[in-house]
Amino acid sequence: MWLKIEVDVNSRLKISWGGTGGIYHYYYVGDKGIEDAAADVRTQLESLSRWGRSADPAQRRAWLVALAGAGSSLRYRLVNDVANKAAIRSLEQRLAEDYDAGDHVLSIQVDSSVHVPWGLAFDSDVPPVVPPVVPAVGAPTVKSQKDPLSQEIEDFGGFWSLKYRLSATSSGYLGPRSKMKRARKTFGLLSLVNSDVQKQIESDLEQPEAYRTFCNLLSPPVGVANSLAECNALIAKTEQVDVLFHFLGHHDGKVLDLGDGQKIDYDAFSRLLDSLTGRFEQRGVSPCGLLFLNGCESALGDKDFSLRAQAARPELCGAIATEAKVRRAYAAKFGYRFLNAMVNEGMTVADVMDGLHHDAALWPESLLYGCYANPDYGIEKLAGSQQSPDAKPTGNA
Repeated sequence: MWLKIEVDVNSRLKISWGGTGGIYHYYYVGDKGIEDAAADVRTQLESLSRWGRSADPAQRRAWLVALAGAGSSLRYRLVNDVANKAAIRSLEQRLAEDYDAGDHVLSIQVDSSVHVPWGLAFDSDVPPVVPPVVPAVGAPTVKSQKDPLSQEIEDFGGFWSLKYRLSATSSGYLGPRSKMKRARKTFGLLSLVNSDVQKQIESDLEQPEAYRTFCNLLSPPVGVANSLAECNALIAKTEQVDVLFHFLGHHDGKVLDLGDGQKIDYDAFSRLLDSLTGRFEQRGVSPCGLLFLNGCESALGDKDFSLRAQAARPELCGAIATEAKVRRAYAAKFGYRFLNAMVNEGMTVADVMDGLHHDAALWPESLLYGCYANPDYGIEKLAGSQQSPDAKPTGNA
């Protein structure tokens, strides 16, 4: 199914829902209500991100319940057409029927000036604030019993990033799936990395083999840069067409921090992407790349003034970005898993994000990462690569 959100005059948003049968219904809602609901979601998400994977399950659940409540309000305001309640009830019934029939894909086309964490909309009853049931000491283990984190993911399955294979793009272009699987020979990974962060994540990844694999992932093509000048030099000399641009470091107020006083502001970042995406205009080449902005709050912005909005280029399929502050140790683990699955395992964006969102080892901070990219984008699997258990999707594919 799909959802289209367009900015209309008079502070309204035009909301259109549809599926394989065309448009089911369209209507208008006020943009102020959506903006306020999105702000409340991010406020609750900030609280959750501070706790991370709390050692206190009851405390963590309380934050998740508050986040789900804010997400439920966001979902409600998205369908609150007060002048046409009967049509909305019919629409929601149609959407529920499609879901029950197996349509678990939700592709959102939305104007890049609308900054909403779509993965945090909540589409079911908000779970109660109850402490998890802990078996008594010495109690027999029930084989069918889920581990607490897996059960918690199921309890909060109403989040759109869990319920659906969710993606949101400004263009809405899904295109032929065959063109979204890019050839290995034309692919390159370009990483702009804060060198201090790269050194620190060796301990964050815990296993030496994981760190070695991570460093190998960042090797050419295209390569690793620790400064704007190095990044531009790599862009100038590479012949790779389909570039996954990966940023790992600190981000604050649309400024990328590379350490040692090096900062890249919004305009410099935009020019950098101009250089990356404009190389083949005169050669009849059709590049298709992806942004992975693994820094705090990289999905946020003001109107069209955001790093994520820079992905709205014909040469890019979109961006993976963060909705709130992310711990360095967590960013290292999520980034390693994402890049390994994309670069080595040949998985699509949808498969990777769905699997990571449902992974108990990454819960609940996986909710901090939003998918704003074409779900079918992927790279041919590395020859001879064995798919690791970590990379397998575990969600509702």
